[in-house]
Amino acid sequence: MKSFVIGHECSRRTVALVTAVSALAAAAAAWGGTGFQSRPPFDALPLDPWMRGIAGALVCLALGALALQQVVLGSERWELTKKSLRYRSVTQRAGFLRYAGSLLAGREPEPDVLLAIAAIRRVELRWRRQVVSFAAAGGLPSLSYPVTVRMTLDDGTTVEFSGLERDPATLGAALAWLKGLSNVVLVDPDRLLDEMLDPSQSLYDHLARLDATRDER
Repeated sequence: MKSFVIGHECSRRTVALVTAVSALAAAAAAWGGTGFQSRPPFDALPLDPWMRGIAGALVCLALGALALQQVVLGSERWELTKKSLRYRSVTQRAGFLRYAGSLLAGREPEPDVLLAIAAIRRVELRWRRQVVSFAAAGGLPSLSYPVTVRMTLDDGTTVEFSGLERDPATLGAALAWLKGLSNVVLVDPDRLLDEMLDPSQSLYDHLARLDATRDER
């Protein structure tokens, strides 16, 4: 069985590149190679040149950390294999350094959620209507239909995943595989899985039709 992966992660090469550039800039600033000492606001500081170099190096490191944060934030990966389901999302600003450090050290960053496939007993698909505004549409409100995948484990614990419908083909294949397991019950009253598995159909259009039908009731 191949793994089913939705989302992406920041690559180790990108993290290493941003870190290396930041370190080189900080070293150059410390030695006066960037000209920080003669630029505002450093030229107004009553400090010795070597202290101005340290101040410049600290600024470079801070800017590098900010750049690294922007590169890392938003990384998200949902992966289902024969034995486990792993989910990792770097959305918290406080966690980006730990994530980047794991990549640089060649370690697998710790997942936010790790589930054993054998422990999953029930998978339920839910959806809702959401009104959002997109800048590309001039800020006009648009309808979206987020899908929630809710999993119940053998101890009664529930875990929910959202946003996976952005890759309906992969999600559908993963859910179809789970459905085929003897220990998993799939609850899909609106037949979302059928739409995901049919490449000629649009999951969004199906949800829009369901929404219109619900309004008519």
